[in-house]
Amino acid sequence: MIRTYKYKAWIESPEEKEIIEAAQRVYYEFERAAQLEELPDARNQLYESLADLWTPNRQDPARWLQTEHRRMILRRKKGKPLKSLEERKESSDKGVLFGVFHTKAEQKSWDNVLKHTRKKEATVLVTTHLVDEKNGKPVYEVKMPVWMDRKKDPLRFRFIMHRPPPENGKVYRFFLVVWPKICAGKRVGCRWEMAMRVEIPDPEQRHPRRVGTWQPRWHLNPDGSLLVGELEIDYLDRTTKRIRYELPAGVISRARKAHHLSITGENTEMYHHFVNWRKDKYFKIARDITHRVDMIKILNANTNLATRDDQARYRAFVSSGQLSAIIEATCKREGLLITR
Repeated sequence: MIRTYKYKAWIESPEEKEIIEAAQRVYYEFERAAQLEELPDARNQLYESLADLWTPNRQDPARWLQTEHRRMILRRKKGKPLKSLEERKESSDKGVLFGVFHTKAEQKSWDNVLKHTRKKEATVLVTTHLVDEKNGKPVYEVKMPVWMDRKKDPLRFRFIMHRPPPENGKVYRFFLVVWPKICAGKRVGCRWEMAMRVEIPDPEQRHPRRVGTWQPRWHLNPDGSLLVGELEIDYLDRTTKRIRYELPAGVISRARKAHHLSITGENTEMYHHFVNWRKDKYFKIARDITHRVDMIKILNANTNLATRDDQARYRAFVSSGQLSAIIEATCKREGLLITR
């Protein structure tokens, strides 16, 4: 089972502007290649256009293409035209860089990654060190190449590991994502995030004594809270229990403001904070569900739609697809049986 651990990161050297441009270029070339009709042509174009960048920046986008290209071809409709690379630089669009913790293609535990650096620091391209501590959490520094030209300075970035990967987890690949920070219509910097792919063993399956059915909802209650889903639990003694999960009062006004400011480009940070706050609430819902049931059936968001009193205008604020995905991922991690 693959899990992604995300951490706050920042660039130490070289100049951040140079790294942002490289990250935007990787993402631009990936999107451009996904527009091609044939997957081999898309992959070849990606390798040619990013030939001067370090190898993971070509390999991982090529893996992404297998999913993205299929999605683009299935849609078969024209979306917004792609921005040019110069337009992306001016608007400070999203970018991504890829890397590996060690050049030998094998999974290692996090402790072994650190031991590998201490043992072969003088001869390896990628190193990882514990350099500091912030609010009781360790701060690590990673050094890796960005370009194939070894004369150029390597990238050095740091990240706060607020949640370490499990001891039985194996790591190899990671990627750095950058988003612009916009407040009051002005770009005030950028936000970096390091995402680490961790492979962990599948958990032991539970015995299904309590069976739950999850139904996504988007209904505004009279007190201002927003109903996001219902869990109906069937027990072995043939009794049932229905539990409602809600976001607190005031969420609609907060969501509308965040969506509006993000769409108009006036403030992206408020939307980012809202999404993170909502995701944190959803993780708590998912954990509560895993404590209540041993097997779960996740219904489609449109199931029984005609008989529900949900208001369609609140559906975007709920993001029921994200909530169902978080519930499914958490249940898999805890060994619950999942059906649809």
